[in-house]
Amino acid sequence: MEQQTIASAPRTETDEEIKARLMRSARELALRIAARAEGDEKNRRISDDTIREAGEAGFFRIMVPKSMGGYELDWETVCRVVVEAGRYDGSSAWQIGFFIMHNWLWLGLSEKAQAEVYGPKGYSTGPVMLAPQVSARRVEGGFILDGRSRWATGINHAEWVFLSTTVDGEESEGLRDFMIPVGDVTVHENWDSAGMMATGSHDVEYKNLFVPDYRSANLTHAFVAGADSPLLHHGPKYRIPRFTSMIFGSAAPLVAIAHGAVETFQKKVAGYTSPVTGAKTVDNIPAINRLAMARIRLDAAEQYLYSLARRMLEWNSVEPLNQMQRVQIRAGVVHVTAEAREIVQMVAATSGSGAFMLDQPMQRYFRDVSMMATHFYHDQDTGFEPLGRVMVGLPPNTRLS
Repeated sequence: MEQQTIASAPRTETDEEIKARLMRSARELALRIAARAEGDEKNRRISDDTIREAGEAGFFRIMVPKSMGGYELDWETVCRVVVEAGRYDGSSAWQIGFFIMHNWLWLGLSEKAQAEVYGPKGYSTGPVMLAPQVSARRVEGGFILDGRSRWATGINHAEWVFLSTTVDGEESEGLRDFMIPVGDVTVHENWDSAGMMATGSHDVEYKNLFVPDYRSANLTHAFVAGADSPLLHHGPKYRIPRFTSMIFGSAAPLVAIAHGAVETFQKKVAGYTSPVTGAKTVDNIPAINRLAMARIRLDAAEQYLYSLARRMLEWNSVEPLNQMQRVQIRAGVVHVTAEAREIVQMVAATSGSGAFMLDQPMQRYFRDVSMMATHFYHDQDTGFEPLGRVMVGLPPNTRLS
């Protein structure tokens, strides 16, 4: 009698297996990014291969629900992947981190818009911009946008453009968000910066542009837990205020670059001999001490970032984040990014003049991290003030928490 074989169903990866696979892919991609970084900066554009490979590795699906083909993971995984993949190039780290979190933000759109945006891939790519200078007025069936926005990080690889502004006559409702096919806008290639040169964060213009109702939403209100939330996806991962959530995508790149800088400095300390004095840097006690300090400060900042990401989800799993928790997360992340910037500045200042030659990565790390730290998310005064105010019973005085 012939023995029958019963085919077993394909085994589904566990979350931990997915995380391990993502980290392996991130380590492999980091080396390819390192090889492309100098050329990307000269071209003022991240390699198409880098964005394609990040997408194929599944990075942009980290926060997308499993029901839509994503992994439905968490902010700690986002940070770990970006830190690993982006440690040799700030522009690539920045754009990958943004694209991951943008795919979380767009989950607040209508079902019809999500079907267009996520499609069969389970993710999409494009910039997100706060642009109150762009006018929006309501018309039958949608809105008309007119104006020009800045800081379109990712526009070189965009399928969609996401814009937040206020609607004429509806300013009390706060920001309204619009999802626009990239082919409907005009891109002005004017990204001539000293740092983050490859992000291509050009200006975008909207010329009397119609956006249908279904591609518009108020996502600032949508992600706040409540019975009236229009979100299609449920659970604590999809009920966190947008600005509290999104800051992690822009914080991890600073930690990533600090890793690249410390690694580069370690090689310099271990192997450099001065052509002028013949002295070996490995015999220089201040350099040795700064290397050790950089390593410990970086480890502390990185682990604190992961801790904040974990606690945010733990707190929100019990009950919606309260005001104190939101401002503490913001201040904590700002502390991490300030540390990352100072670590890069410290090791760069101890690396000698040769580190600032244009073919050396240290000068790029220095320029990139200095520019990253000026992002409004990471301003120390506006980052720490809300926490201090709430601690003494005052309102936080910011919409970013």
